[in-house]
This record gives sequence, structure tokens and C-alpha cells, in this order.
Amino acid sequence: MAPLVRVCAWCGDNRALPSATDARALDAAGLKSLAKRAAAEGRVTHGMCSDCVADTGGMPVEDLFMLTEHQADRLPFGLIEVDAHGTVLVYNRWEESLARRERSQVVGRNFFREVAPCTAVQEFEGVFRQLVGRGIPGREVLDFIFRFQHGETRVRISLTYMPQWERGFILVQEMK
Repeated sequence: MAPLVRVCAWCGDNRALPSATDARALDAAGLKSLAKRAAAEGRVTHGMCSDCVADTGGMPVEDLFMLTEHQADRLPFGLIEVDAHGTVLVYNRWEESLARRERSQVVGRNFFREVAPCTAVQEFEGVFRQLVGRGIPGREVLDFIFRFQHGETRVRISLTYMPQWERGFILVQEMK
């Protein structure tokens, strides 16, 4: 079995976390092949690497799936957790502020159809659907313009998807 591999949800850097018994496998196979094997075995988790934490001024995040609501609200970027169909499960405070929509108006609704219909385009929803369709953990980064009623906002989006949990993240960083 491959060691658990952490993939930064922001930059995509692969981080292997070998146990003592996996250390020889890491040396012999190299990080890239282990990352591929771990992905095939569903042993990948999305978090943030220390470089991205430093760049965003955030706190260390081990695994986005393990964040409490309070921890998600402290992140210096938008975090939206969705299921494979795009239904919003988690919507943090930063994203509430950017979109000017409270989570009570968003959670349980389809992100692409009801929450942010400007994202129902190939360049955004289509990319997410491709991630879902691949059936393996994945990540894509894109630049996008959110078209809110209160104006347009340029953002960098990191889309991740974990098929074993049928969950993904839409991470949003405002571009100045």
C-alpha cells in the first residue's frame, strides 16, 4: 500500500508522509510514482502546504475535510465544500463576505445553478465535472470573474475532488 500523500489544494504540490516502514519505498520509487499509486489507491488527502499557508497568511491546515466550522471561518480565503453534484455542504465566512450571501442562503443549494450561476460555464462547472468524471483525486486551478449583483470580482479558483468521499472543494482567492 502506498503511503498517504497530501496534495496541497492551493498549489497542487504532492507531499508524501511515509511511515518508518514506507521510507524505503519512498526512496526507491520516488515521490511522483508514489503520489500516482496513492491516488490510484484513494490514499490522497487535500490540505495546504506550508508555502501556501505562508503566502495566504493563513494557519496550518492538515486536511480540509477535518476543519471545524470555526477553523474554516478563520481561513483568509473562500472555502466551499460541495458534493459530486455541486450541492454546497460548507461555506465559510470569507466567502460570505465576498459574495455578500450568508451560508444559510447557500448550504444545501446547487453551487452552479442556484448560488453562483455565473459559474455554470465550461471554464468552471465543466472543469469540476471533468474532475468528478475522472474517478481519481484531482485538482485544477483557474482564474475567473465572479459576476455579483454588487460588481465583478477577479478570483483564482482551486477546484479539488475526492471520489472516495464524493466531495470537492472550491477554494477562492481574490486577485488584486
